[in-house]
Amino acid sequence: MLILGLWFFVVLPFFVFIPCALAYTDEDDREGFKNIMSIGIGLACLLCMCGVSITSVSINQLMRKMEYEKRAKMIVTRVRRKILAQYAVRANPRRLRMLIDKYEIVGSEKLVK
Repeated sequence: MLILGLWFFVVLPFFVFIPCALAYTDEDDREGFKNIMSIGIGLACLLCMCGVSITSVSINQLMRKMEYEKRAKMIVTRVRRKILAQYAVRANPRRLRMLIDKYEIVGSEKLVK
């Protein structure tokens, strides 16, 4: 995925489009060259901005998911060790995790309403 993003946002604009625009130049057609160069540079900047935005949004989502997983694992461990062990009850971590996930969903629905 990184190679594909690097290709679309770095290699393609700067190593393909700009040289093609430079090869198009004529002595008589300076106005067309200015238009092509300005459009090419604008598109390259737009592609770079989109690439940075997509990368930052995906990293943000990944970090949120990792934080959620870490918090859920910590809660399951605490519930098993402190609360259930106090009453001599055994519980499957998967079932506890399902309860925590349902609690998170219900809590987020209450915040939306």
